[in-house]
Amino acid sequence: AKIGGLDFEVQLLALGARSFSEEFEAARQQATGLQVQLRRMEQEAEAKIAAKTARIAQLEQDLVEAKRPAALEAESELATELKEALERAARAERRAEELEARQQDLDALFKNEQ
Repeated sequence: AKIGGLDFEVQLLALGARSFSEEFEAARQQATGLQVQLRRMEQEAEAKIAAKTARIAQLEQDLVEAKRPAALEAESELATELKEALERAARAERRAEELEARQQDLDALFKNEQ
């Protein structure tokens, strides 16, 4: 009877070990699946970060290009204003020379009249 009892206990232990082994294998497969899922999520996150980084670089480039025409326009306006100011200065200088010549002519006439 004792041997039969031992056989029964051994069978119970074997059954428990088999059940544990199956649960362990199921848990291992689940962990492997979770690792695969985690790696996929990491890759998706890395791809999103790369896309956002590229978008930021593009926006920065767009900003540089948007500023360039504005800077060129401002430079052009400044050049136009400078040209106009130089033309006014040249006209003023010519006018001053004309007035000085007239003053000299009037001075000469005045001397001749006296």
